[in-house]
Amino acid sequence: MALQLQVTGDAGMDITYWKIESLSNSFNGDQIDLRFNIQGYKDAEWRGKGASAKSLTFHALTHVNPSPEVLYTSEDTIPDGSSIGDVKTPATAAGTGPVDRASTILSNTSGDLRPALYNWLKSHDATSIGGVANNYGRMSQILDWSSAVDA
Repeated sequence: MALQLQVTGDAGMDITYWKIESLSNSFNGDQIDLRFNIQGYKDAEWRGKGASAKSLTFHALTHVNPSPEVLYTSEDTIPDGSSIGDVKTPATAAGTGPVDRASTILSNTSGDLRPALYNWLKSHDATSIGGVANNYGRMSQILDWSSAVDA
């Protein structure tokens, strides 16, 4: 169970085989953190040798702590069009973020989570900064997984 997608790695090597190597999660009450590591291999021979050419970590779900709304005060540099008492930073609700992932990744999933995670990667836009499958911008290379095929 893996994905095939040709990617040119950081050192110029073509990487064609991607396999979820590990998954970790933690729960603290209603808080959840779910991340997985995917290893990229040059080809099946390299995979058999365990010779990974690239490793990526995706933070698929994470808990978002609530924060109150912050208003402009007389001590702030207030931009044109705003005034004291206007919202400087909106409030953030607590929950699992990004919100869409909680319902799309693990819905009706039990046992082996890899098929759900592979399907999630293939069905989300990972080509733009801030896209839902780009590891929150923490990757050195953003990949478009939409053309990946099951291997």
